[in-house]
Amino acid sequence: MTVTRMPSTMLAAAGSTRAGSGYERYFRGALDQLHGERRYRVFADIERISGRFPTAKWRQPDGKTAEIT
Repeated sequence: MTVTRMPSTMLAAAGSTRAGSGYERYFRGALDQLHGERRYRVFADIERISGRFPTAKWRQPDGKTAEIT
């Protein structure tokens, strides 16, 4: 696992080294930028069915399930 430290310039932009509104503002901005660049991935919520590869159950955002391959 690689742990990357936040550069001091980012800490200054975030406003604090502790959790707080500056941190939240900084990371919300970073996430908004990723969304804007269409580089933010959302993974499907699937449940593998034992013994039936590659079949799986897909849990849709509305709570319904569908069998997929």
